[in-house]
Amino acid sequence: MAKRVRRTYTYTARSWMFELSFWVVVFIGAALAVAGIINTIATYTSLDMGWAKTVCNWVKQVCVALGMIVPVVMSYQVARQKSKTWFILWIVFVVLVVVGVVLSGLGM
Repeated sequence: MAKRVRRTYTYTARSWMFELSFWVVVFIGAALAVAGIINTIATYTSLDMGWAKTVCNWVKQVCVALGMIVPVVMSYQVARQKSKTWFILWIVFVVLVVVGVVLSGLGM
């Protein structure tokens, strides 16, 4: 009778991932703050600032794209420990996430 083998994995994030996640959060926070200020000015003034809404939407899409980088990179560590089937599915899902972010950025 075969023995049941229990595998345990330890996932460790490299220091560059922590550094990247820090700067992504700083950039996203600053970009959203600036976009919020521009949007507030555009809403409460009589100036024609139609471009402000476009800029705010663009900034939002860039922030979503940047926000997806860290989870995708960190999920690679888990995906490579899984079976070949799960790793292939992970690749398919990453491609779908990238396509979704690009298409939503293009307004489709």
